[in-house]
Amino acid sequence: MASGPFIAAGFLYSLCTERLEETMSQITIHLTAEFEQALADFMRLRQIKTKSDAIRAALQEALEREQRRRMTPDFSRWVGLGTQAPENPAPRFRSDDDL
Repeated sequence: MASGPFIAAGFLYSLCTERLEETMSQITIHLTAEFEQALADFMRLRQIKTKSDAIRAALQEALEREQRRRMTPDFSRWVGLGTQAPENPAPRFRSDDDL
């Protein structure tokens, strides 16, 4: 007969796995030896304990990098900034032609 702590642990485990199943889908992938080595290196460098977490981190970083790459920079707020600066009271040259 199971005692109280084991029943509580089993109940807690089932709650955790049910929540995990609700929030994440599961996929199966086949890795080449080279990819698996690269994944192990990534895990070691980032101190990530599981392959799942490492793959999630790598995909998240790749997605963010791609989104930044596709974003067009907006320099419209820069227009006119040069004219707002005060002029030099003692310029070294009288005009642009003297440069």
